[in-house]
Amino acid sequence: MDVTTSLKFFALDKRFDVICNGSVLGINNLHISSVSVGYKTEYIMYSLDFEEYLWALGYTTSMIDLLKKHLFELVSLDKGILDVLFKNYDDYMAVGGIPKIVDNYMKTKLFDEAYLLQKELRKDYLDDIKQYVDGLDKAKVAKIYEMVPLQLAKDNHKFQFSKMGKVLDLVLILIV
Repeated sequence: MDVTTSLKFFALDKRFDVICNGSVLGINNLHISSVSVGYKTEYIMYSLDFEEYLWALGYTTSMIDLLKKHLFELVSLDKGILDVLFKNYDDYMAVGGIPKIVDNYMKTKLFDEAYLLQKELRKDYLDDIKQYVDGLDKAKVAKIYEMVPLQLAKDNHKFQFSKMGKVLDLVLILIV
């Protein structure tokens, strides 16, 4: 029995709450014998946005609402408050919104540790992606994965498959 089929039995049993995650639940659906209709709820998870990052820093909802009110009413904020907000935003841009990384940064205030966790996460994503292809295709998939940020960092912010050369052939094979 596969994992997704077992979700129904956990729901019927009612002794356990079960949380599952991972790309295999969505991609490997050809091998799922049952989708447990009516016995599971799927959620799409997103990384933290800046407001949620501020919550992690300890800002209260009322503080954030006051900041929003100033923004919406086009009322200037005190320079000291603006400086703190810009610093927090810069930190958020460096740390990102992955909860584990944000939590670690909140505890340590060390960017190098956040960077190591980000690097580990990128490697985990690449390992996950490569498990669906064999042989030399793993290198091609890795190349595509590595090129995404390089292409998006360009001035025009457009992803151009033509800049990928022969790697494009693999993309077309994967799409078909």
